[in-house]
Amino acid sequence: MVSQNIYPNTTITRNVLINDFSRKGLMDKARNMFDTMIEHGEKSNQITYTILMKGYCLKGEVDLAKEIFDQMTSKGSLPDMVSYSTLFKGYVKANRINDALVLLRDMVQKGVVSDQVAQSTLNILLSKRA
Repeated sequence: MVSQNIYPNTTITRNVLINDFSRKGLMDKARNMFDTMIEHGEKSNQITYTILMKGYCLKGEVDLAKEIFDQMTSKGSLPDMVSYSTLFKGYVKANRINDALVLLRDMVQKGVVSDQVAQSTLNILLSKRA
């Protein structure tokens, strides 16, 4: 569609396409679709950002996922549990435990997870490190 200069005109449609590209590891296409979305004045949402983050994490590009996370928050879209979890899992998969712990602390401070969930998650992380 895009190669034929036909652009989907809804956020939902674009999210589906971005998700498809991301699942297939085609992050350049996913990012181009996202950038096109912004260029055409369409608002992205938590779902859009989280889809991109997941795609980058799946490819092991956690720093790019963090950039998307930061962009989401700078644009006023508040990350939810899914957004945080996506980045958290990316950090753990990349064995970046310190980054995961910093993110977990941020989640607790912002009320995204309770202290009990954080403690349980911390116990799991520590058991994997041992």
